[in-house]
Amino acid sequence: MVQLLQKLSASSPSLIGRRKHYKYKVRMALLHRALIAWFVALVFLILLVLQLDHRTQWSWFLVFIPIWFWDCLIIVLLAHHFITLARTQHLSSKPWYFLKKLVTLMSPILLKITFQCLICQRLDNPPASAIPLYYLFIPLWLLLARGIVEITRVLLPVFLE
Repeated sequence: MVQLLQKLSASSPSLIGRRKHYKYKVRMALLHRALIAWFVALVFLILLVLQLDHRTQWSWFLVFIPIWFWDCLIIVLLAHHFITLARTQHLSSKPWYFLKKLVTLMSPILLKITFQCLICQRLDNPPASAIPLYYLFIPLWLLLARGIVEITRVLLPVFLE
């Protein structure tokens, strides 16, 4: 019996080992996300410089592909997050909570993608047929206003304490 317990304790990691392993996985995931973000930014800046220096005659939609790749990756991670959240918690008991959280997390990404598409459309077309600037910046203004409201909502209780 003692030998069986020793074998089981030797084969299964302890709670401390599990914590270290979890911290290692979280740290590595954060490191990988940071490396991917820096790589995407580097590729975008290289494409932007080549386009602005007139070395290429590409469409502006092609120049923005690295940023859209990053946005799509964020959308996939958010979808994964909501699927796991729906599995672990009962979606039928709190449907408005999930809907509010989905809108809160997805709206900035969708506004950013909309703004980028409008900028690419404006830069690709001649000035006579281009979108007016006040229409072009509406998604950015909405994104900034939403950010100000969210920051105020989070910091106001801290300030009032």
